[in-house]
Amino acid sequence: MSSKSVVLYKGPGFIPLLTLLFITLKLTEVIDWSWWWILSPMWGTLILIILWVGLYWWASTGGSTHSRDIQDALDKIDRLGKH
Repeated sequence: MSSKSVVLYKGPGFIPLLTLLFITLKLTEVIDWSWWWILSPMWGTLILIILWVGLYWWASTGGSTHSRDIQDALDKIDRLGKH
């Protein structure tokens, strides 16, 4: 018996599309924003990911006397994401 797996391609996400829209509007001179703001969806997402990884690392290494509370909160978030 063979099993087949189906992979669905959902296309690009919201952040890449928003970034492309901002770049297009900047290059066509519809908006006169700084390039920092044009690319902000990308670096904003990167900053959030770095903060999340840092918080998770800090909590898992016992960075504070309250690290157990933080670890419990992260475990709850992980369990919610699995449902």
